[in-house]
Amino acid sequence: MVVTSRTSPGQVRSALLAGALGFVPKSASALGLAAVVRAVHGGARHVDSALAAEAIAAGESPLTPREADVLALSADGAPIATVARRAVLTPGTARNYLSKITTKLKVANRHEAAQLARRHGWI
Repeated sequence: MVVTSRTSPGQVRSALLAGALGFVPKSASALGLAAVVRAVHGGARHVDSALAAEAIAAGESPLTPREADVLALSADGAPIATVARRAVLTPGTARNYLSKITTKLKVANRHEAAQLARRHGWI
Protein backbone atom coordinates (compact mmCIF):
# COMPACT_ATOMS: atom_id res chain seq x y z
CA MET A 1 0.00 0.00 0.00
CA VAL A 2 1.28 3.47 -0.90
CA VAL A 3 0.54 6.53 1.22
CA THR A 4 2.14 9.54 -0.39
CA SER A 5 2.09 13.27 -0.93
CA ARG A 6 3.10 12.70 -4.57
CA THR A 7 0.01 11.94 -6.52
CA SER A 8 0.65 12.26 -10.23
CA PRO A 9 -1.28 9.94 -12.56
CA GLY A 10 1.95 8.24 -13.58
CA GLN A 11 2.88 7.50 -9.98
CA VAL A 12 -0.52 5.91 -9.38
CA ARG A 13 -0.14 3.81 -12.52
CA SER A 14 3.45 2.82 -11.67
CA ALA A 15 2.56 1.83 -8.12
CA LEU A 16 -0.33 -0.34 -9.25
CA LEU A 17 1.75 -1.98 -11.97
CA ALA A 18 4.42 -2.70 -9.35
CA GLY A 19 1.83 -4.59 -7.28
CA ALA A 20 0.53 -2.02 -4.80
CA LEU A 21 -2.97 -2.88 -3.66
CA GLY A 22 -3.72 0.57 -2.31
CA PHE A 23 -2.81 4.14 -3.19
CA VAL A 24 -3.89 6.91 -0.86
CA PRO A 25 -2.85 10.57 -0.57
CA LYS A 26 -1.37 11.69 2.76
CA SER A 27 -4.22 14.18 2.95
CA ALA A 28 -6.66 11.31 3.64
CA SER A 29 -8.37 11.45 7.02
CA ALA A 30 -7.23 9.10 9.77
CA LEU A 31 -10.56 7.27 9.64
CA GLY A 32 -10.38 6.98 5.87
CA LEU A 33 -6.82 5.73 5.98
CA ALA A 34 -7.70 3.15 8.64
CA ALA A 35 -10.59 1.89 6.51
CA VAL A 36 -8.32 1.56 3.49
CA VAL A 37 -5.65 -0.30 5.49
CA ARG A 38 -8.29 -2.74 6.73
CA ALA A 39 -9.69 -3.23 3.23
CA VAL A 40 -6.26 -3.80 1.67
CA HIS A 41 -5.30 -6.15 4.51
CA GLY A 42 -8.47 -8.09 3.70
CA GLY A 43 -7.35 -8.48 0.08
CA ALA A 44 -9.25 -5.60 -1.53
CA ARG A 45 -7.74 -3.00 -3.81
CA HIS A 46 -8.18 0.70 -3.17
CA VAL A 47 -7.23 3.80 -5.11
CA ASP A 48 -8.49 7.21 -4.04
CA SER A 49 -11.30 8.07 -6.48
CA ALA A 50 -9.90 11.48 -7.42
CA LEU A 51 -6.48 9.97 -8.12
CA ALA A 52 -8.02 7.18 -10.17
CA ALA A 53 -9.95 9.70 -12.26
CA GLU A 54 -6.78 11.73 -12.90
CA ALA A 55 -4.85 8.60 -13.90
CA ILE A 56 -7.57 7.58 -16.35
CA ALA A 57 -7.84 11.10 -17.78
CA ALA A 58 -4.06 11.31 -18.31
CA GLY A 59 -4.22 8.30 -20.60
CA GLU A 60 -1.38 6.16 -21.81
CA SER A 61 1.89 7.69 -22.83
CA PRO A 62 2.19 8.39 -26.55
CA LEU A 63 5.95 7.86 -26.23
CA THR A 64 7.75 4.63 -26.94
CA PRO A 65 9.82 3.30 -24.05
CA ARG A 66 13.02 4.47 -25.78
CA GLU A 67 11.58 7.95 -26.42
CA ALA A 68 10.61 8.18 -22.75
CA ASP A 69 14.15 7.15 -21.77
CA VAL A 70 15.76 9.76 -24.01
CA LEU A 71 13.37 12.46 -22.78
CA ALA A 72 14.04 11.53 -19.14
CA LEU A 73 17.79 11.68 -19.80
CA SER A 74 17.37 15.19 -21.23
CA ALA A 75 14.90 16.48 -18.64
CA ASP A 76 17.58 18.24 -16.60
CA GLY A 77 18.37 20.52 -19.56
CA ALA A 78 21.66 18.84 -20.41
CA PRO A 79 23.26 19.65 -23.79
CA ILE A 80 22.53 17.27 -26.67
CA ALA A 81 26.04 15.80 -26.50
CA THR A 82 25.51 14.88 -22.85
CA VAL A 83 22.06 13.41 -23.54
CA ALA A 84 23.55 11.38 -26.38
CA ARG A 85 26.32 10.05 -24.15
CA ARG A 86 23.84 9.14 -21.40
CA ALA A 87 21.58 7.37 -23.89
CA VAL A 88 24.48 5.74 -25.74
CA LEU A 89 23.47 7.43 -28.99
CA THR A 90 25.14 9.72 -31.48
CA PRO A 91 24.27 13.39 -30.99
CA GLY A 92 22.34 13.35 -34.28
CA THR A 93 20.22 10.39 -33.19
CA ALA A 94 19.54 11.97 -29.79
CA ARG A 95 18.48 15.18 -31.56
CA ASN A 96 16.19 13.16 -33.86
CA TYR A 97 14.54 11.44 -30.91
CA LEU A 98 13.96 14.76 -29.15
CA SER A 99 12.58 16.32 -32.32
CA LYS A 100 10.17 13.42 -32.78
CA ILE A 101 9.11 13.67 -29.13
CA THR A 102 8.35 17.40 -29.34
CA THR A 103 6.33 16.83 -32.51
CA LYS A 104 4.46 13.90 -30.98
CA LEU A 105 3.62 15.87 -27.82
CA LYS A 106 2.83 19.06 -29.77
CA VAL A 107 5.16 21.24 -27.72
CA ALA A 108 7.74 23.85 -28.69
CA ASN A 109 10.86 22.23 -27.25
CA ARG A 110 12.26 19.36 -25.21
CA HIS A 111 11.93 21.33 -21.96
CA GLU A 112 8.18 21.69 -22.47
CA ALA A 113 8.06 18.02 -23.48
CA ALA A 114 9.74 17.00 -20.22
CA GLN A 115 7.36 19.16 -18.17
CA LEU A 116 4.32 17.69 -19.93
CA ALA A 117 5.62 14.14 -19.59
CA ARG A 118 6.35 14.62 -15.88
CA ARG A 119 2.92 16.14 -15.26
CA HIS A 120 1.29 13.08 -16.84
CA GLY A 121 3.70 10.64 -15.24
CA TRP A 122 5.15 9.41 -18.53
CA ILE A 123 8.72 9.94 -17.31
